[in-house]
Amino acid sequence: MRMINGISRWWLGFVLLLAGVAQAGDTYQNPLDVIIADPFVLRTKDAYYLYGTTVASFGLQVFSSTNLIDWRGHGFVLHRTGNSWAQNRYWAPECFEYRGKYYLHYTASSLKSTMRICLAVADTPLGPFTDVKTPWLDPGQAVIDSDVFRDTDGKLYLYYVLDCSENGYSEIRVCALGDDLTPAKKSAFCLKPSQKWEGKTWNEGPFVMKHNGTYYMTYSANVYAEPSYGLGYATAVSPMGPWTKSETNPILQKRPGVAGPGHNAVTTSPDGKELFVVYHTLQNPGFNTARQLAVDRMHFEKAPRGGPDRMVMDGPTATPQPFPSGAALEIRGKSDEFSGTELNRKVWTVFNEDAQTYALKAGHLLIRTMDGDVAEKRDDAENIFLQYAPLGDFTATTHVTIDPRMNYQNAFLCVWQDHDNFVKLATVYSDKPRLEVAIESAAKYDSHLFDNTLGTDVYLRITKRSDRYSFAASRDNIHWMTMMADVQPALTDLRVGIGAASPGTNRSTTASFDFIHFTTP
Repeated sequence: MRMINGISRWWLGFVLLLAGVAQAGDTYQNPLDVIIADPFVLRTKDAYYLYGTTVASFGLQVFSSTNLIDWRGHGFVLHRTGNSWAQNRYWAPECFEYRGKYYLHYTASSLKSTMRICLAVADTPLGPFTDVKTPWLDPGQAVIDSDVFRDTDGKLYLYYVLDCSENGYSEIRVCALGDDLTPAKKSAFCLKPSQKWEGKTWNEGPFVMKHNGTYYMTYSANVYAEPSYGLGYATAVSPMGPWTKSETNPILQKRPGVAGPGHNAVTTSPDGKELFVVYHTLQNPGFNTARQLAVDRMHFEKAPRGGPDRMVMDGPTATPQPFPSGAALEIRGKSDEFSGTELNRKVWTVFNEDAQTYALKAGHLLIRTMDGDVAEKRDDAENIFLQYAPLGDFTATTHVTIDPRMNYQNAFLCVWQDHDNFVKLATVYSDKPRLEVAIESAAKYDSHLFDNTLGTDVYLRITKRSDRYSFAASRDNIHWMTMMADVQPALTDLRVGIGAASPGTNRSTTASFDFIHFTTP
């Protein structure tokens, strides 16, 4: 049996039966639209749950998915309070099931202590989690990046990192866990920087799995904020080691269009037939340390000179990839009148979802504009509603009512690859009411403004023909004003979205969308 991913680390695991399985032509493309570092995915019978470093000063969040690609945010599952032991550096959470409960372990620091490992418990992966041991692991110096592995005999092991801030260099260690989840006082050395590509300071982010009777540990090396951050792996015949690093390291490293791939977990496709590595990459190398989610296939192959099978990463990729086998693709090009009381989750995903600032009411999707943007270096716009575009040519039309009064308040229709690559048509205030056609390519924003003579009640339309886009607006959905045509952005993995924002101001207004309609030739 090959152990993968927390309490459920099976090589092929169970088969998850999902409707609407992805077909030829269905692809995804890294990076995925989740701003997160140190990602970990827990696989359960009916879903995936994603945890990671997000708002490190406030607590830990969770996302869920049925296909490993489209993620829904559920907000905080563990939130800092004035009484919490942990007050900062909520980092690198992982979750495992044990005796009918779900345990979240994470790095954090208190007002009096540097980083330690803490433990919280909940009845479901969505929480809310309650701290049960803070700190859970305290060896007397700073520790980060914990990983819990269950062996085929049921025994649990806790891997962790002595942080370089107090240890001089980062060192991965392991200890056994008792039946009551108490870490054993005796620990064993696993890894420290020793290969040339790693530099001299960091081995961190361990993740342990079992394949063909051999234990595999992936780990990250180099500086997390640098493009050279990457993955290596080591093998052992026992969970306690000794561990031997692979001569093929690094197995995941920078390449054109991808920087800083690292801190990973491993899981299976929905039908259990493929292995996937889940990791983060740098969003804007050299500008900030923001990181984003990526997933790619991986596999094992026979070593040419015998010994343990070789672990091979089929990435990092930045081009369209086939959906995971057995994955349920969200429905493509579904017109929506917003007539229900809840968002149709089989149709829509939401970038940076905040359920407190939108609502469905009386046939309208109401979005409260908040400070945030996805132009160039910003990725903090809330509530961009996205669904897969029809394959081939299409026209997308929406109707929105908004009365923007502050500069850059806007409501928009967009065709979206990711938050760094999209086109949009917006009604916006920029010194006066305007219409805007914007093209963002590789995080470079190009804006074209036109006087808005249509008023506050506007129909917006984007038409795709081959690789060309045209943009038009109307007061009555009959007479259309074309602003730009034959725009040729290099977009792939297309989605269509609507949203509203007030970048640069905390003054909110409300955008009311009546519908989105799709037509195809």
